[in-house]
Amino acid sequence: MSYRNRLVALLAGLSALFAAFGAFAFPIGPQPQSPSQLVEYFNTVLGHYFYTLNSEEIAAIDAGAAGPGWVKTGLILYAFRDVASSGNSAFPTCDRKPSPCVPVSRFYGTPGLGPNSHFYTANEAEAAGLMKPGTGWTFEEIAFVAPLPDATTHECAAGTLPVFRFYNGRFRDNDSNHRYTASSDAAARMRAAGWIDEGIAFCSLGRGTSAIEKHDVAAPPDTSRLLQQEVCDRELNAGRSCLAFSNVPVPYLPYAPADPSFAAQMADAFSGKTLIASLGNGRILDAIGLPAESREAASADVFVQFHESPLVFGIGVSTVSKGPSAYSSIIPMKRLPAVAGEIDQRLFPFASRYETSYELRFSFDVAVRPIVLDAGSAGYGVGMIEYQDRISGLRMRANLLAYGTPTPADFVVRDAKDGVVIVGSSFKPGSPFGRNFGSLVQVPGLPPPATGDVRAEFAWFVKREEFMQVLAAARTVEPALSADPADYFVRRFGVSNEIYGSGRMGLTEFFVHLELAPVFEPL
Repeated sequence: MSYRNRLVALLAGLSALFAAFGAFAFPIGPQPQSPSQLVEYFNTVLGHYFYTLNSEEIAAIDAGAAGPGWVKTGLILYAFRDVASSGNSAFPTCDRKPSPCVPVSRFYGTPGLGPNSHFYTANEAEAAGLMKPGTGWTFEEIAFVAPLPDATTHECAAGTLPVFRFYNGRFRDNDSNHRYTASSDAAARMRAAGWIDEGIAFCSLGRGTSAIEKHDVAAPPDTSRLLQQEVCDRELNAGRSCLAFSNVPVPYLPYAPADPSFAAQMADAFSGKTLIASLGNGRILDAIGLPAESREAASADVFVQFHESPLVFGIGVSTVSKGPSAYSSIIPMKRLPAVAGEIDQRLFPFASRYETSYELRFSFDVAVRPIVLDAGSAGYGVGMIEYQDRISGLRMRANLLAYGTPTPADFVVRDAKDGVVIVGSSFKPGSPFGRNFGSLVQVPGLPPPATGDVRAEFAWFVKREEFMQVLAAARTVEPALSADPADYFVRRFGVSNEIYGSGRMGLTEFFVHLELAPVFEPL
């Protein structure tokens, strides 16, 4: 199972629930439904929150049918649609104690009388009161069913989470709105923002997060996105993925597969250097190299291999045709919008939004062949996120050693190639600059000449507090950088596969991904 799938399963929250209540083993016959995701929206125009688990309603809101300003916050609760759907022994169910579910009624402000807002209540008496004429509220539907806290202890049953209700207090302005959250961080932010804590509204069958912005390095299977790094990195209003080449020539000649069979692909001169064929699950397209008298000769120099998935790349880094610099690299990367247009499309990950804390999640997978180096040389792969300060215009780079020959270390230096400040770390537990989610994926240093293939999955999470550590370190070298994390947008990200000195290395890289999501709070 790939890291991407494991991460999605974990962060959705359901894996934690199954761990708590026991999953079915070899289920037979019709199976009961799992709890549904109750999605939270925020309206940037009204300042209101809204909740739904109706897939058709979600699609309509996302398409703009509910009017402007609606965005997902990325926070998710879990509930059953109705009592009949809840007979699942892996979860607290609605038809048995200690936590039987009750209907949660949804109301909407009566047009011309009530607020332009929705309200949810699991309190039967409260619902009955709102249904009376003249309250300014119109009953819409039973939105979902959920357990209530114990009437004596006022605590939610084991395996469920308290959902706190916060009120904006704008009754006199006919602008009442409530937020319902199981996030301790969001709850603290609502209190700090002056919303009234009305206690536990109901209990959720779990909590999860989903990304509110996603980016992948995805290059088309042709030479249009094989570019010199400076070309790929030029200012753009729109984002662009590319395979960026530095100090080595850009390959341009296609070497079509001589035989598409799996056995032939495994034995091919290009595939033998990258491991792309051994990964299976997909067809290898052309290898793109430099002119040579044979496939074997071409594969000894720089080349890339395309896969039928645009997220997978075979990469051959070689210094046979390198330029004058000591650093030669191939970097699958994505350049994000860096110019503010009519609508600012830049990604400011640590700006305040929706009274919710967010974090960057950076992940990628690699399969690396032995690295062959000349004496005094080094070969390595570095995950890279580059930020730009909107105030000074200066850049800084977070580099994370993922594999290779250097000894892992934390450091702050100026890049020898372009002078940009680098805050360096590695995929190890305990870094001050972020979290290595799943520290067992760390690849040890590979001594030259290395032996044995390495396959690893990497993920790095950075929340505002951790970015402040990155920023503080960078400002020791470049004090002109802004001290405010909200001033920084992500300029580009990718994985630099680099050789210092002379040598060669081959690898396959896939699922280079960056997303912005609410800070994950373990259950």
